[in-house]
Amino acid sequence: NENTWRNDHVNLCVFSTACHGEIPNRKNGAWRLPCAQCCTVLRDKHFKQVINKPTPSDENYIYANFRFRNQLLGQQYVKNIGLRDLIENLNAKNTPCVHYPQGVLSSKYNDTNVFGGLVHAMMTKLDREEHGVGMQNFCYPPAYNEFMHLVNIHSPRAHHFLKAYLPAQTHRSIQ
Repeated sequence: NENTWRNDHVNLCVFSTACHGEIPNRKNGAWRLPCAQCCTVLRDKHFKQVINKPTPSDENYIYANFRFRNQLLGQQYVKNIGLRDLIENLNAKNTPCVHYPQGVLSSKYNDTNVFGGLVHAMMTKLDREEHGVGMQNFCYPPAYNEFMHLVNIHSPRAHHFLKAYLPAQTHRSIQ
């Protein structure tokens, strides 16, 4: 049953494996009907069952059988798990987590080095925590590091408070 049709992911079509590409001409209309072999796929019981299966959740895409999926599409889904909601959800396009990267890519925020440094430091800190590595030998972005240094000069207490929530050097490292 698996060999009765083939998926064309480029053209978003399904063809019969027995299709010879011969399509009957219609003189009165612009639409061309599928060939007889491709029409049999539409009536195939197994094909109807496969088409009516629910779409797997994003977490389960990595378990899709390699034999039955297009390699290129499968790799894209595996690499981008979680991005599907951002791409397909209309409400997600209005969130700051989408607007900020778009602004960065279009060079809209080139003069906001402190905030960019904060984002970079936060991402690196979380990545290091995920891998079980500390913040030793981490080079903070210069503009962000200078900002935290100025906060420390004006109020070491404020620096200590911010350091509890944001990645920053210790008071001793700044001196």
